[in-house]
Amino acid sequence: MTVVRYGSRFLKSKTMKIVLIILSALFVYLGTYAQSRIVNGLLLDRDLSPTPYIHIYINDSVEVGITDAKGKFEITIPVGVDSLTFRGVGFEPLLARLIPGCNRVEAIMVLAGSYDFISSAKVDRQRHRYFNKTNKLYPVAVQKGLFASTPPCYKAIFQPFASKKK
Repeated sequence: MTVVRYGSRFLKSKTMKIVLIILSALFVYLGTYAQSRIVNGLLLDRDLSPTPYIHIYINDSVEVGITDAKGKFEITIPVGVDSLTFRGVGFEPLLARLIPGCNRVEAIMVLAGSYDFISSAKVDRQRHRYFNKTNKLYPVAVQKGLFASTPPCYKAIFQPFASKKK
């Protein structure tokens, strides 16, 4: 009779261990899922055409996604991430600072140029001028029905090449 009790305790103990392992795995999964968010969007060029195969980075070094042939993307990022960097061949890098709760990034990429025989400060002035002109196209994209969110839930940040002297 004591053998049966011992066996039933062992069975309960083993069952309990399995249940605890399953519950622990479930809580770890839910905790991980709760600490990330999905961000989607669309990237266009200055002609309001899709920009395919633009790489998307967090912390300027960890690639988290790439746009498809239609310029659309959907990525999963940690909750604490507040900016995304978009880089592609033929385009200037775009740094988008996300506003809390921002889950959709619709942006217009600035075409890259070649700057020969001019100073880096002049290059940055010219790049900044193109950057400002391109950002003014956002309402046009909304009016044409290409972008859905008005106003954008991110802030595009200009990144100069030249370092400022102190």
